[in-house]
Amino acid sequence: MKTLIKYLKSIKTDKFFIFLLATIVLGLMLRLLPDTHEIIWSYDQARDSFVMREMIANLDVKLIGPQTEIYGLFHGPLFYYLIGPFLYISKGEVGLAVLVMTLLTYSSIIPLSLLAYKITKNKLSILLTILIFSISYQFIEYARWISNVSVAIPFLAWTYFFYYQVLSKTDSKLNYYLLGISVGLASQGELFLLSLAGIIFLFLIANKKSIKQIFLYGVGGATGIFPLLVSELRFKFRGLSFIGDILLNPSVGSDLNVILNIYLEHIGLTIAQVVGGVNYLMAYSVLFVLALCFYKLFLSNLSSIKRNTLLTFILTILLSHLSLFFLSLVNNPFLDMEIAVLLILLLSLLITKLFERSKFTAYLVIGLIVILQFNNYKKFVIDNRPLDHFGFIQESSTLSHKEQILDRIYTYTDGRDFTFVSIGTPYGVRTVWASVFEIYSRNNSKRIPKWYGYHANGYPGEDILEIAQEPEKVHILLIESNIDTLLAKPIIDQEISNQNTHTKVVDEVVLYGNKIQFRDKL
Repeated sequence: MKTLIKYLKSIKTDKFFIFLLATIVLGLMLRLLPDTHEIIWSYDQARDSFVMREMIANLDVKLIGPQTEIYGLFHGPLFYYLIGPFLYISKGEVGLAVLVMTLLTYSSIIPLSLLAYKITKNKLSILLTILIFSISYQFIEYARWISNVSVAIPFLAWTYFFYYQVLSKTDSKLNYYLLGISVGLASQGELFLLSLAGIIFLFLIANKKSIKQIFLYGVGGATGIFPLLVSELRFKFRGLSFIGDILLNPSVGSDLNVILNIYLEHIGLTIAQVVGGVNYLMAYSVLFVLALCFYKLFLSNLSSIKRNTLLTFILTILLSHLSLFFLSLVNNPFLDMEIAVLLILLLSLLITKLFERSKFTAYLVIGLIVILQFNNYKKFVIDNRPLDHFGFIQESSTLSHKEQILDRIYTYTDGRDFTFVSIGTPYGVRTVWASVFEIYSRNNSKRIPKWYGYHANGYPGEDILEIAQEPEKVHILLIESNIDTLLAKPIIDQEISNQNTHTKVVDEVVLYGNKIQFRDKL
């Protein structure tokens, strides 16, 4: 790092800094210009918003964060502490949190560009790394996702930086400790990154690192996940028992073909959203060409020591990522963040080498990536389809989608009091719509209705959507999209029957697959 700073100070021209500044401004604009309400807003986001604000208000110390997709297993509380204060200040309005998350995730350009420079010793790799990260659709989406997933990204980037430092046999023992802290903090953001921590540990042993060096890595890792360690002691290692069950009962026994198909689907998705590709076939073709070029133009020209170091680095990440598909984990795009970050780095190394061989080809590749990524930006950000709804259960996945539903409702009610109920998932839980009504009513000076219908108690936000004992003269029943595949038909029929007992449908509209039934009290 000192070498880089010394080199940058010696640069006589301002062109590099002008392009660097312009690229950073572009990256921030792509993330901040869209409406801050055009963000993923599901039960997780609504729940976390209430939990974080209550945590700050009550000065509550959290040892665990949001629950993972596996019941009983929790992420670390890092996400709560980094984002909670800003949601508390803004009283649940998301704009400030989006700004903070954008700056946090965008800071990943620092370790990634430093790593690219360390490998190439070419300042052009710094600019290319920042450019590719700035326009990469998937990282634009993560910057606008109020989620523990996004918090993990900058710490994952620092993990890569310090891991390469360690593999390069850097003398500083501090790198081992910082590597442990980085992967520990990343694992707080997304618990499955513990797999990366474990794979790194095995590779450190395989590379014959000293006991002291491995110990420093372990101490750093323990520091990074310290709150989780305390919670494990407090709750008698309940989390470790869940992890043990997952490791002892992996999904590999079910069907290797299924696992392979899911893995290839994720690779295609990641290539398309990080590098470019109109479809998966094109994405696989892009991957093949890039891998071949990377080997021929970059790897083959490195010294054997540097080549082995880089190959070990890449292999560690590939194995960590692949291992996730042999476990019973959720099928979502964020499983691929390890590969996504690696792609940014490797692509910048390849294009840097292309500039040395053929500037025309290098500019052609950059132009193609820019076109493909701006096509993604148009399809998924401007058209409000985050991550192409991969793994999403509903089309109305964003906060703005849900606010448009409320627009229809308030337009129909026209100032009249009304009651509201949603048949959705989690069934009877008011958390999501409580958060949406809270934000919408504050921004539009509207009265929040009461909830009339089946309700589950003990969930965040239920004090906002209070329970009504009978419907108002105007009653709204929202039947959420895809609910017939998420809830058993008898449950849906029973609730509609209960609604029909006391109200009747006078009008119905469908918006983003959601049925909005306008009803009158009988």
